[in-house]
Amino acid sequence: MRPPLDWLNAAYWQWGIWHTGFFHNRQVERWLERARYDVGPHVAAWAAQPGVRLAVDSAQGDVVAGFAARYGLPLTPGGQVNRAPPPALTGFLLRNRRFRPTPHDSAVEFVVQRWCDFAPSQKLWAFLPRFVQTVWPRLQEDMARMMEALPAEVAERLLAEPGWTSLDPYWARMKAGPTRLDAPEDLAALYDGLALGAARAGAGPGDVSRAKPAASAPVEDWDRAIAGLLEPLLEADLRWRRRGALRRMIGV
Repeated sequence: MRPPLDWLNAAYWQWGIWHTGFFHNRQVERWLERARYDVGPHVAAWAAQPGVRLAVDSAQGDVVAGFAARYGLPLTPGGQVNRAPPPALTGFLLRNRRFRPTPHDSAVEFVVQRWCDFAPSQKLWAFLPRFVQTVWPRLQEDMARMMEALPAEVAERLLAEPGWTSLDPYWARMKAGPTRLDAPEDLAALYDGLALGAARAGAGPGDVSRAKPAASAPVEDWDRAIAGLLEPLLEADLRWRRRGALRRMIGV
């Protein structure tokens, strides 16, 4: 499990922002006012069921390895999946909704994950301090209810992470403001990663329609260039998946 503010921030970028299609502080504030963490009641309800033994761990670290160790399963590490997208990709998709027309059309992000590697970047962050201070008391009430339902040693282990009971770990991020989605250096890194990914997926040099813009180019030029890479990447990925489906059908 993640502390409530980490979970809500991730939830906003995974679901909330795509329902409005743009980023604005007022829109974020309204979303956060309506959002519900609501983990406490669910954990309490499960704990009250006869014969149920709750196993709750921190989301920090390798949760799959922790699960395998708990139940003695010989799971083979499969590499990273479902990573958070680079901020520049999120910004591009918000400005070019034909690649993500509805909140649930996340296929493009999975294709990018499959073929493209990016250097670690700043994690997406959405909340200003005043927004968080408004909802923090409600989050603490929910968290307290959850901790009461957990075995004492489990609650103690979770509470060792300061994000459960304190805003101290978040102040620097909150004061820095929401993550910028169109930083030139991030757009350049996105272009480079997509170019390598498209080549890895089998797109030929002739499939790429636009050269890399200058660092000082406007966002519109970057969007056209990135779209010129993303389209052949999607086409190459579709061919790759169709070949895999054909091989499975004929048993090769």
